[in-house]
Amino acid sequence: MKKLVVAGMIGILAITGFSGCGQKKAAEEIQTEDTTVEQTVREPVQEPYVYRSMDYGFELTFPISWGQISINNEAADNIVIASEDGKKELKLSVTPGDDAASETDEPLTMIGETTKYTVYRKGNFDEKFEEELKKISETFRAIDEDGNAVGEELRRYTNDEIGFKFEYPTKYDIKIYDEEEGIFRIHMGKYDEQKDSFIPGILFTIERADYFALLLEKEQAGFTLRNACDEADLVEYVKDCTEMKEGITSYLEVTKMGDVGFQKTYFIKTPSEEWPSAAFALNLFTEEDYEMYEDPGKAMLNAPLSDSQKKRIETMDAIVESLTFN
Repeated sequence: MKKLVVAGMIGILAITGFSGCGQKKAAEEIQTEDTTVEQTVREPVQEPYVYRSMDYGFELTFPISWGQISINNEAADNIVIASEDGKKELKLSVTPGDDAASETDEPLTMIGETTKYTVYRKGNFDEKFEEELKKISETFRAIDEDGNAVGEELRRYTNDEIGFKFEYPTKYDIKIYDEEEGIFRIHMGKYDEQKDSFIPGILFTIERADYFALLLEKEQAGFTLRNACDEADLVEYVKDCTEMKEGITSYLEVTKMGDVGFQKTYFIKTPSEEWPSAAFALNLFTEEDYEMYEDPGKAMLNAPLSDSQKKRIETMDAIVESLTFN
């Protein structure tokens, strides 16, 4: 009878060991009349806390060291998430689409986008805490109304007449310009009706081989596509020339077509003899940039790229990589 009791206890302990989860083991002795059984006791594992915003469609994962986080404020312009001991805070600001965040005394760092909103991190801290906040920011994930992860949905644009296609985010609007003789243009981004402009402002242009000659015939001054990295007289206005793949060169440049501009450009040598040159240009300016600098183009060219600009460039890289010609 004693053997049956001991066996039953061992069975219960085995089940306890599998159903619990932990890291440290401790041993306790359980005495029966003449039998000693060693029981394994497991401490519960602490799991990182996930902050999930169903209103704005995103989530962030916090390290175990933050403990049970608390939400001190959840207004769009000031979401405040604090550690359990109250010694650490992450402040967020959420804006519709690619709109600039509301004016604030605190520096803003873009950490992610959902289908409807852009999320920024507020503040500037010492190097150690900045690194911790950066790691939290990297856990950003867009989610749907059921809490499931949302990937970047893409739409394909196809032009059978000229013979090219590419993919772009479904959240972007596109505008096809009235076709001019010898040139074809598409503007894309999130369209702002009040400003009559696109954010982030991506322009795709493809030229026929005789386009510049047509301009001369009409006695018109005009812009023609060129690889600025190959033009010595523009070197001081160009940097980071990179051959993405055969026929595609990317670079940052300052342009002086009317207003000064600062953009990421992708010059494309196409396989078409009739339409041999194309380009994508991504505007990297905001209205605030124009107001901040006397010569914003050069100033921005020499300044480090912001996280927001880097994310826009990543999106642009993916669009360019998807470009194919018939």
